[in-house]
Amino acid sequence: MAVQRWSGLEIRALRAALRMSVRQFADHLGVSPRLVSKWESGTTSPRPANQSMLDEALRLAGPEVEVRVEELLAVESRPSESASPLRQLPRDITDFTGRDDEVDRLVSLLGAPSDAGVRVVAIHGPAGVGKTVLATHVAHRMRTAFPDGQLYVNLRGTQAQRADRTDVIASFLNDLGWTAPVPDTLADRARTFRTALSERRVLLVLDNAHDEDQVLPLIPGNAECAVLITSRRRLLRIDGARHLSLRIMTADQGRALLAAIIGAARITAEPEAADEIVRLCGQLPLALRIAGARLDARPALSLASFAERLRDERARLDVLQDGERAVRASFGISYQGCDPPVRRAFRLLGILENTDFPAWALAILAEIPVAAAETLVEELVDAELLETAPERYRTGRYRFHDLLHLYAREQLGMEEDAAQRKSAARRLLTEYVAMCARVQCRDDPATPHRLDAPPATLKAVHDVIATDPRAWFRAEWPGLVGAVTIAHDADLWQQAWVLAEQLGDLRHWHAGWADWERTMERQLDAARAGGDRAREARLRCTFGVMRREQGRFTESIRQLRYSADLFDKLGDEFHKAVIHRALADTFRYTGRLSEGIDHLAIALDMFERAGNQPMVAGALSGMGDIYRGLSRWEDSIRCLDRAIELYAQAADRRESARAKVFRGIVWRDRCHFDVAEALFEDALQTLRGLGDRRWEAQALRHLGIVCRNTRRGATAVEFLTAALGISESLDDARGVAVTLRNLGDAHRCAGDLDAAVDPLRRALTQFHELNDRRWQARTHASLGEVDTALGRFDDAMTNHDTALTIFTDIGDRPGQARVHRGLGILYRRQGRFDDSVREFEHSYTMFLALGDQIWAARALAGSAETLRAARAGDEWRRPLRDANHLCDQAGARSPDDIRGWLYEW
Repeated sequence: MAVQRWSGLEIRALRAALRMSVRQFADHLGVSPRLVSKWESGTTSPRPANQSMLDEALRLAGPEVEVRVEELLAVESRPSESASPLRQLPRDITDFTGRDDEVDRLVSLLGAPSDAGVRVVAIHGPAGVGKTVLATHVAHRMRTAFPDGQLYVNLRGTQAQRADRTDVIASFLNDLGWTAPVPDTLADRARTFRTALSERRVLLVLDNAHDEDQVLPLIPGNAECAVLITSRRRLLRIDGARHLSLRIMTADQGRALLAAIIGAARITAEPEAADEIVRLCGQLPLALRIAGARLDARPALSLASFAERLRDERARLDVLQDGERAVRASFGISYQGCDPPVRRAFRLLGILENTDFPAWALAILAEIPVAAAETLVEELVDAELLETAPERYRTGRYRFHDLLHLYAREQLGMEEDAAQRKSAARRLLTEYVAMCARVQCRDDPATPHRLDAPPATLKAVHDVIATDPRAWFRAEWPGLVGAVTIAHDADLWQQAWVLAEQLGDLRHWHAGWADWERTMERQLDAARAGGDRAREARLRCTFGVMRREQGRFTESIRQLRYSADLFDKLGDEFHKAVIHRALADTFRYTGRLSEGIDHLAIALDMFERAGNQPMVAGALSGMGDIYRGLSRWEDSIRCLDRAIELYAQAADRRESARAKVFRGIVWRDRCHFDVAEALFEDALQTLRGLGDRRWEAQALRHLGIVCRNTRRGATAVEFLTAALGISESLDDARGVAVTLRNLGDAHRCAGDLDAAVDPLRRALTQFHELNDRRWQARTHASLGEVDTALGRFDDAMTNHDTALTIFTDIGDRPGQARVHRGLGILYRRQGRFDDSVREFEHSYTMFLALGDQIWAARALAGSAETLRAARAGDEWRRPLRDANHLCDQAGARSPDDIRGWLYEW
């Protein structure tokens, strides 16, 4: 076979003879599948180099394949019996874009005929996803493969008046020039239609099919024909059919489509606004085409202004309509095509705040069994009004497209009155509260909750919760947070309060501050709207604690003082004492330890007068921790011992073990590591026995720090890795971040500097996500010390400067003092000895004012080391002597103790 210049027909014949798909043939030649499809359809001709590749492929294939190519060409080249091929396709669009993979697959599936029978390909997908546009584009691409024409019909499967199959066949027969009488019955017409196509190569495009029954009589029997179907449903009863599920575009595809309509220049000029438009259109082609058409008609309108219009959820579907085209109308066709119970299920799901949900949520909203709810959501999936979502903890899940969620809410507002909507929301919230109560009881059996038997229809859900409450809670966290918003919007204030308080108690399992902040704001609105001043005071207390955990200490103090004033006006001394305790913790976090003691003393007095021994013990535990920070060791141990005694009297093993952890930290900070280690191990055994995983991680973490400080690097890493694993299993983001920072420091102190960098950087990323500035600063300081040891002095200075700026901004004086010590080490490494001594002296002065003798001694030892490096005679001996004296005062028992305490790590 001699080929001067390869045509599309010849290339397709060669591929068919080799029995290769488009992708296999492309790989064989070393080109893209898209390019092969363009050659075969005739839209692009092979270049000379490609022609040579094809010649070589034919030569290597051998004589048998060459004969087969000749046979296929003889069949495909015979003249058509139809004088004029039928070209019934709607017009192709010039700006088609973004579906390259789908086009290649369809071209491959509809390609050269085979002995297996007629090729049937069905495209299914939701409204507005671009099924008809894709089918039309591919059919135009395949014109040369079907020389006898393309038949097209809109079956109107989503409309009330669907196309009648018998009428469609009669129309096709007339178009094909059938001159014999057309039979009356459907079966006879179908046989006649197959006969008319038996010697033709025709592509049938059956657009917008309702179901299999509507299309089965229209499928020819001739294997040289092919059928391309579009439908909103997956047509499973067409034997041998290949299916393509068409989903929304990717963000990049959506941006490319928008650029094709309005021009790349406008996208380039406002890239962020363009991305927002794509996102707000849900990456749905119909919505993007409407948005693009409206923007194209208004070249002076900025993309940012149009995006602002789309942000309003209540008006978004109004904006996404252009003449006869409208996203709402397209959705409405699918919605109205469903049976009444299915439509009601769809709109009730609009109550949900989140687009991802389990089927049992519908069971609660509609007051039906879970099995019935699962049937309804599956029907909604079949109607492409919902889609399945990845399973989360033994629970099948479903999700809305964002625009369909808005449409469901519109239908909810129009077809369900306010009382019905509120009643459904109340049912959902009542069950969420009951489920969270079950989680709390499983987490802490001492939690004072009275559990009612769950409804029979939801028993299986409660059984899942009982099996692993943490896993269930993590899976449902977005829905639970969204439920607080539902309660807020429905004026169900009591449910909002209770649920948000439950989420607060369980927050450490899923410490997503942004979600929690939104929840608390909703709850605070509810308290104000309900006129509940006591509730508002408690919420402001919670807000204050949250701000403290985020390192936003000024805001924390403001909220807590506001709360204290409210409780004072209400005459609630007990809760006022609770606020003083919370304020003490905030001042402790910022290094304002004396103020913290003052507030705890007030709280302690109030709790003692109220005779509330658990709260007395809690206040004493807090005082012990603050006295530790002031280096008032005896006062610290006195408070902690009394707290442990009170907990023992109350048989509260959990709080007693937690207080022992605090007591161990005191001994650790005094460098009595053996005593500290014994306390941590004692507490660890108790906490493990009680199943308190969060505090088990705390005990392991502090054991790791003891090992780090005593230069047992491998053991420190082992303890900290175990603590990290527990925190990760609990989704305790703060615990993970703090432990990562400790792990980085353990590697640094062991001299494994490269291993230190990754956990510190990961910790810093998480502290940024948690918006915790205090721990951001601590981690920057640790990174600065690693950079110093590695000789990366510019990076070290940047990290130390960042840490010092944050510590100064939030008023954390111990943090500032440690950064000045770190700068002293950095300047020494750089040979800037005067600057180094100045920083060490600054650090020493601050630590001494804080009452921390050991860290003051370390600063002095650092200054001595700098003077020795500067060869300043015997001048270094004086600060080292003073450092030794401070260690003696702090309780050092031997010269070995002093050397260990002053070791510069």
